[in-house]
Amino acid sequence: MKRTVCLAVYLLLWSPAAGLAQERPAAEVYVGFPLLFRETSSQLFGVHGDITVNARQWLGVTGDVSLHVGEVFAEKSLFTGLAGPVLSANAGSRLRVFGHALFGVANSGCGEFNNGCRSDTVYSNALGGGLQVRPGNRWVFRVSAADLTTNFGGNNQHYLRLSFGVVLPIGE
Repeated sequence: MKRTVCLAVYLLLWSPAAGLAQERPAAEVYVGFPLLFRETSSQLFGVHGDITVNARQWLGVTGDVSLHVGEVFAEKSLFTGLAGPVLSANAGSRLRVFGHALFGVANSGCGEFNNGCRSDTVYSNALGGGLQVRPGNRWVFRVSAADLTTNFGGNNQHYLRLSFGVVLPIGE
């Protein structure tokens, strides 16, 4: 029974039709610059990256990391490591829209600021989506937005994470 379920999942996710496989790269690497906003603070510098493995024309799995430095938590940094599914669809010959639900952890550290703060790692998620534009044949530009939620001190914090950057397709 277990072998049959594994085979069914493999056939469903990893063997797309030959015609569709050529339209979507096997994987994509994204590198961008995020802006993080909250009601009482914002962040001025950061780096955001992810790797997406495309199982189907419309379905992928993403591993996402970001580092936000600045006034997010009174000059503390915020690091996130998230993963989850991505659903996407073509919105034209050079446009693609996507949505994601990413889950993982967030860490806020004090760095050199030892004035009573402490480092903590908590549950985090990011729900959002974006738009990818392919002006040429190789490079793709991405703009995305997500509601990044953390749970420091037992309270939920909601951030608006805007990110823009480039996507490098890998494979056919």
